[in-house]
Amino acid sequence: MLRRFLHAVNAIFCGHIVVRLGSVVLVPLFLKYWSASLYGEYLALFATVSYLTSLDIGMQQAVVNRLTQAYARDDFEDYRAVQNTALAFYVSLSVSVTFAVAMFVWLLPVPQWIGLKLTKPNIATLVIVLLTSYVMWSMPVRLISSIYQTMGDMARSQWLANAQLLLAMLLSAVVLVAGGGMLAIAFVQLLTIVPLVAFVLLDVHRRLPEFFPSLANAKFSLYYSSAT
Repeated sequence: MLRRFLHAVNAIFCGHIVVRLGSVVLVPLFLKYWSASLYGEYLALFATVSYLTSLDIGMQQAVVNRLTQAYARDDFEDYRAVQNTALAFYVSLSVSVTFAVAMFVWLLPVPQWIGLKLTKPNIATLVIVLLTSYVMWSMPVRLISSIYQTMGDMARSQWLANAQLLLAMLLSAVVLVAGGGMLAIAFVQLLTIVPLVAFVLLDVHRRLPEFFPSLANAKFSLYYSSAT
């Protein structure tokens, strides 16, 4: 137990280091290859989209706690039902919000409302859609990668998150040095989700097939009962 705790603390600590390292490395690169104004506009777009994270409404932590309890008492039927239901909720939320935001920014002058001066409206629209996809689809991906945490291996889940951050930092640096613009940077953020979810799905399918994420056993009555 103590060993797992120390491994988890170490993984979390390294995660904080990766975040700080990203700021130290990427900010100077952004300011070297982009103008300060252009970088500011990208941050404004990202900040606008980041408000979508509030749609999680604390469900992620509640689901992880419920799954941890089910696993601890060997109630694997309840584990699968809760996992599948939560995954169905997040996939439905991600699809609907991504589509709604895409329609919203396509039909209305959102870039103009934000006050962008350097970024073309069509580029800003695509960036918003890509960043929205990244924010929203990170929710079901985080749920999937939390499988290890629910089984007492929080360090593994955290190390996967750390690896995604490092990959995003590396790819962003490559894009900037190669002269890439805002659209490429936004695409890179979304791209980092793919190897993470692919690794987890392959690993769980190989090592823990009975806990493989699925939508087959989703029971939305569980969501409604927990919400009330």
